[in-house]
Amino acid sequence: MDDGNRGGVRVVRRIYIPRIIGLGLGFFCVASVFYQTNTPVYLWVALFLNGFAWPHVAYLIGISSDAPFQAEQRNILIDAIICSVWIPLMGFNLLPSAVLIIMLSLDCITVGGPRLLLKGLVGMALSIALTSLLTDVELNLESNLLTILFCLPMLLIHPLFTGANAFKLLVKLGQQKRELEQARIQAEEGARAKTRFLATASHDLRQPMHAIGMFTAALGEAVSKPDNLNGKTLRKLVGRIEDSQHTVTDLLDSLLSISKLDAGVITPSIGQVDLAQMINRLSERYQPIANEKGLEFKTVPAKAVVKSDAVLLERILSNLLANAVRYTPSGKILFGCRKHAGQIRVMVCDTGQGIPESKLEEIFQEFSQLDTAFSNKQQGLGLGLAIVNRLSGLLTHPLSVDSVLGRGSTFGIDLPLATEANPLEEIPIAGPPSPETKALTIFAIDDEPDVLDALHIIFDGWGHRLVSAKSTKEAHIVARSLTQAPDFILSDYRLGAGETGTNLINELRVHWKQPIPAAIITGDTSSEPLKEVVATGLPLLHKPLKPLILRELVEEGTMENNSSS
Repeated sequence: MDDGNRGGVRVVRRIYIPRIIGLGLGFFCVASVFYQTNTPVYLWVALFLNGFAWPHVAYLIGISSDAPFQAEQRNILIDAIICSVWIPLMGFNLLPSAVLIIMLSLDCITVGGPRLLLKGLVGMALSIALTSLLTDVELNLESNLLTILFCLPMLLIHPLFTGANAFKLLVKLGQQKRELEQARIQAEEGARAKTRFLATASHDLRQPMHAIGMFTAALGEAVSKPDNLNGKTLRKLVGRIEDSQHTVTDLLDSLLSISKLDAGVITPSIGQVDLAQMINRLSERYQPIANEKGLEFKTVPAKAVVKSDAVLLERILSNLLANAVRYTPSGKILFGCRKHAGQIRVMVCDTGQGIPESKLEEIFQEFSQLDTAFSNKQQGLGLGLAIVNRLSGLLTHPLSVDSVLGRGSTFGIDLPLATEANPLEEIPIAGPPSPETKALTIFAIDDEPDVLDALHIIFDGWGHRLVSAKSTKEAHIVARSLTQAPDFILSDYRLGAGETGTNLINELRVHWKQPIPAAIITGDTSSEPLKEVVATGLPLLHKPLKPLILRELVEEGTMENNSSS
């Protein structure tokens, strides 16, 4: 049930009790007049049904409707038409007739506003006129004491209930109006952010891609002139191409992180983290970068063990350090921690340009960058702090920022203390093939021939054999031609014709009747594929992929499979 239907059901339930009371009192008002006259039995039965059965029927109609609010408006209109019948049948007795008209008018305007009131008045007029034409009306304008005793409470009680409901509805409508306005503002800001992103992404992705094109052309030119070719020139060109490719990868990884957070596929694994080891590891990574830029990098170590997700926490601190190095043109960066309110606050301080106070919230939004001459020269999509903000919220680690324009900024994250350390294991960097590494058979499936050609070259260089297919159908043909199962299956997620790599891997495992190690490679960052792959438990790699990460995954996956078997 959507929000509109839930709101309609609330209106139906809110009007239920006032309707029972109003129609019940109306019954006694009309009955006090009928009591003085020779009224037929069928009218008494009809009056009873109108007063005591119809409220329950209207309630059931309202809550069971697909559009409960509209159904309740129709029910109020039916109230007005049916109850108006009693006015001529009472002989237009002034007091109860006036009470009925006032009661029905209040109901109409409360539930449907002026438009429903107009419809109700027209319905009442037609009902009174038609009943007057079809029956012999005997005027009975005077009201006895019994009628007065029933009508006066109705004049007091029903408006009280109706007014209370009207007030609640007005408050609810005001709240909905504010929510709609807030949603409109957020939608407009989202559109502006998307426009900023497209402009920034277009520039920041074109720059390294342009550099790759230039360096590739220079490499081709160098290779075409063997006389001038030397190893130093080749290494320099290849290194510059790798640097540009890493820049593109970092930009796309940031987008991927946001997509994963939006998809809800990142689940924290809380454990005990040795903060000293993490600070040392990050310092070793960023101090040379800062020093190369002419910045002083100082670390304040601390022996502390905290409760957090080690991988996600390191990503947060890494993003904060990367931002500090990127946006500090000169001066120094301080990285360390101190105790704060029974917790440990890890801080990254810099002597950069600082952040205006009015922008302190904006910097944590996606695709947001401060509009300064210095920042515009830096590469980035404005996602680093957005990822930090999202991850700190996911881990429930409070994030803080203090900044003085022209003097620098301090970012801090508060971590709960633990008792023992469970440090991160260092991930070894894949080196050249060791003599003990046996030649593996890798089965790769991708609908892009260029990707398969590149994989053939890479795995051949590592001493492994690669067999490939460009579709699900071709993969099954290749599988039947192999004399034994491959050591690893590597598949693209989308294989065309609605086929997916996850389904194909399952089919190939069934074909060979064994749980062959496998992984999915994809360039898709939308939420549904991410959730589907995560649900299967398969490793998920995203294009563009660093070859060493691929090699490590394949060789370690096959080693684990061999040891378990």
